[in-house]
Amino acid sequence: MSKFRYPTLAFSVLCAMALSTPGSAQQAGTYSGTSADGQPISFTVGLDGDSVLAVTGASISFEAPCKGGTAPTLFSGWGFGTDAVITNKRASLVAPDPFFYITASLRFVGSNVTGTITTRAPYLDPGKTPPNKADFCESPLQAYSATFSGTGPDAPALPQGTVMHLQTPAQH
Repeated sequence: MSKFRYPTLAFSVLCAMALSTPGSAQQAGTYSGTSADGQPISFTVGLDGDSVLAVTGASISFEAPCKGGTAPTLFSGWGFGTDAVITNKRASLVAPDPFFYITASLRFVGSNVTGTITTRAPYLDPGKTPPNKADFCESPLQAYSATFSGTGPDAPALPQGTVMHLQTPAQH
């Protein structure tokens, strides 16, 4: 004899509770991955100044073909603070700077984030010494994926508007 008077009802209620529990959504920490062209990318999620979950920082490396000069491709990387609020598991990031312009869409699913990204940057024409013009370099709009890699050390996020250049091995 069962301890539950209505075992089928009890099982149904448990199943309904399990299925109605929200799945893991975005969480504070770092998401690391690569863009379609194989360049490393990471996003930091944390609480912004209003205590709202947001993308508070990013580290983007990119490969951007150049137009108009002698530089064929710019390989570069930047780290920056941002405040892209996450709403309904989505965020949009725009990072305007005199040295780059980066846009990204973010979609959080479980411990992953996916989306698209594009970068634009000037590059002093290496064919001129000293340089007297800049090439315009732009990466194509491309997909990326990143996976939650942990909360990392207890270091404060870069303040919004702070920029840090990450030199890649391919740079001169």
